[in-house]
Amino acid sequence: MPLLAPFARCRLLLLALLCGPVLMAHSVAAATAEPVTSNPEIQRRGDDLRKEIDGIYRDLKAKHAVEREIDVTPVLLKYIPIGMSFDVAEATLRAAGCSVGRHPTGLPQGSVSSDDRVDARRTLGRGFTFMPPSFFVSLLPRKRGDYTIVGNVRAAIIKAYI
Repeated sequence: MPLLAPFARCRLLLLALLCGPVLMAHSVAAATAEPVTSNPEIQRRGDDLRKEIDGIYRDLKAKHAVEREIDVTPVLLKYIPIGMSFDVAEATLRAAGCSVGRHPTGLPQGSVSSDDRVDARRTLGRGFTFMPPSFFVSLLPRKRGDYTIVGNVRAAIIKAYI
């Protein structure tokens, strides 16, 4: 048994060398990941938004009325009104199942434009196209580079033909 002890230490060392970077990368990724909200009000708002958008899409699909783009901004405004905190708006979209993009950086001084938008997306169903029907959202800040307050929103259900 004493003869195997050096090999056991070597295996342990090899395991630490191989797994150490993976564990370290995971802990760095976890530390830099966006926090998941535990606020029940935001979670409820996100769930309600997801259910309403899913219901609209289901109704349109049943009527064979899904067009290339259907504006659902009035629906979004019930859950993310202009003037809401940008962080709460993004958390609401995440709670609704959307993936939310990053804030643009390095924009020159000036007025808010489409370059300032933060986009969010959630797939609604399957399609025979490259890109399935999706719920798209664009959030704009009130001031260029200041992502504290929502200044404008746009939302659509998009069925792309590619």
